[in-house]
Amino acid sequence: MLSQQGDALAKSASLSMVEPMLVKDYSLMDEYFSVLIEEVPDIAFAAMIRNDGVVVAEKNSAQIDIPALPKGSPEDKGIIVFRQNLTLLDGRNNALGTIVIGFSTVSIEQQIAAGRRTIRQTVVVSLLITLTLLGFALRYSVLVPVRYLAHKARTLGKGNYDSEIYLLRNDEMG
Repeated sequence: MLSQQGDALAKSASLSMVEPMLVKDYSLMDEYFSVLIEEVPDIAFAAMIRNDGVVVAEKNSAQIDIPALPKGSPEDKGIIVFRQNLTLLDGRNNALGTIVIGFSTVSIEQQIAAGRRTIRQTVVVSLLITLTLLGFALRYSVLVPVRYLAHKARTLGKGNYDSEIYLLRNDEMG
């Protein structure tokens, strides 16, 4: 889902940046990236890089060296990078530059960690409930008949041979 969102956002940004790039209105690009980062809190940075490698507009809250991004991406810093070429829609696909958008995976990782905690807690509670029910089942199926037989055995051991033993079940436990 993040991949689709990132690709769609990069494509949308590239379409929005064609005209400002043609007229070299870099302040408009900066403003666009500021609004983008405010509206989508998971965006760590957004930049417009010309074909000559010069960053002409950027908003960067992740402190990442954006010109180095085409060579590598900072995925080890919890950021996934999406790139989209900025091209003219004239049929010749003349590239003007590249839009680079970095999504932070921190909130996703936090959601995954919270989900794992919830699963662990659910497993522990389920295990406790299961063990409690198993304990009650064992008590009534094993301990109660054994205690009854022990009581009757003590009664017989004291010499009371008139005491009868009633079998409550037809298995080894009586």
